[in-house]
Order: sequence, then C-alpha cells, then structure tokens
Amino acid sequence: MSRPANALKEMRGTVEIEEKEETPITYCPHCNANLRGEPIPENIAHHYSGTHWGRRIGIYDFELDRVVKWECPDCHGTWERKWDQNGWLE
Repeated sequence: MSRPANALKEMRGTVEIEEKEETPITYCPHCNANLRGEPIPENIAHHYSGTHWGRRIGIYDFELDRVVKWECPDCHGTWERKWDQNGWLE
C-alpha cells in the first residue's frame, strides 16, 4: 500500500517528507480538453496526493453509493469509469 505523497511521517522522533508525484494530465475522450485543474495551494497541498485539482465531474449513483461516470466541464460529454478485477482505475 502506498503512502500519500508529501505526507509527514513521524519516525523515532524525526519527520520525513516524501516527494510528491505530479498529477498526470488527463483529457476528455469527447473534446480532448485538458482535465487537470489549477495547482493545489501549497498551504494545503500536504493533505492531497497530487499537485493539481481535477476538472472532471463525478456522476454519483446513490443506490450504488459510488461515482459511476465522469463528465467533462467543457463539452458535458460523459464516459464510464474504468475498472478491472483489482478495483477502479480512475
């Protein structure tokens, strides 16, 4: 199990700061819009694993209690979430 990037971790009285991986750029499959949002402000970035906010909108199904589709904020096209036998990929 991976630890959150840039997480503070106490180890025998010392603090270790892990390097943060840059949020990958994803694109809308309909209009090819860049779905990586603005950078996360440094004063709260330690709470998140990525470096940027995401722009895609999650379409939530209350009966299934999960996000089942994504929506592009630019063209409003939707697409299914991808998953495999190990769980959700996105």
